[in-house]
Amino acid sequence: MRSFYYLATVLCLICGIRSAEINYNNETYSCSEVICDLSCIPYPNLCNHIAIIGTINETAKTFTPFKTAVILKNEYMLTTVSSGFATNFDADVNMIYFSAKSNGQVSDGFVFTDRQNDKVQLIPGDFDLHGWNDIMLIKLKNRHEHGVDVVKDAEKLRNAMKKGDNIIRYGFVVKGGKIVLKKNIATESPAKCSQSFAYDETIFFDEDLMYCQSDEDAKQPPTAEQSKWLSGLPVFDTFGDREALVGLRSIQSNDHHHQHVFLVTKLKYHCAWIAYHDALPCVGKFFYYKFK
Repeated sequence: MRSFYYLATVLCLICGIRSAEINYNNETYSCSEVICDLSCIPYPNLCNHIAIIGTINETAKTFTPFKTAVILKNEYMLTTVSSGFATNFDADVNMIYFSAKSNGQVSDGFVFTDRQNDKVQLIPGDFDLHGWNDIMLIKLKNRHEHGVDVVKDAEKLRNAMKKGDNIIRYGFVVKGGKIVLKKNIATESPAKCSQSFAYDETIFFDEDLMYCQSDEDAKQPPTAEQSKWLSGLPVFDTFGDREALVGLRSIQSNDHHHQHVFLVTKLKYHCAWIAYHDALPCVGKFFYYKFK
């Protein structure tokens, strides 16, 4: 049988292991991009909610990543507009997705979408000159077996938790050339955030829609190669052994005085929009705590 190139877009659910190898149909594909080395230590379960989308070359046995997305429940995923997902997306390819196993092994792939049948639906956030709706829903044809909840109001939930409860906020930063999970990344004040993006005419800072974080431990800002993978990565709150999605990493400041500062899209503001598009509504109750 003659050799041929077959491109399939795959969703590889990262299992928390720093590996540059992807398994599909009992074959191993290597990946040299930094996003394939994503690490979720010390909370590996968080990586089960992250999909890396890319193409495979069956002849060369290589995997080329495209973008990332967060896996919600049912048939939805979530990412940002600033990730460039919609701009660079090619609907005319066969698409496959992987379900990760808790032991770090990747399961067999399933049909994600077929160019001859239904296509994946991309739903960007409503355009708003005075807002920052850096969010996009991805609707698949088939449902996932699992997914993460979006919290209705993360701050109210935090305030409702009992003193001493283990609540940690996780996000992703660059460290030692790798994209890694980091807990309790520094949050900047609204004034500092507004100042950090003062030269960006596309940003109208509104603390109800967004906030800023800063990786104070970074010795230098992310490179262009690293930065292209950061937008769309999730911000999680963990409550003991449970986790919930509270935000999406957005763009990096282009001010050379504030190059460690980046925006985070708050998901609280978008809960009605998410429900309007038939995705599961944001949860208003978590464990035995609930709020309006």
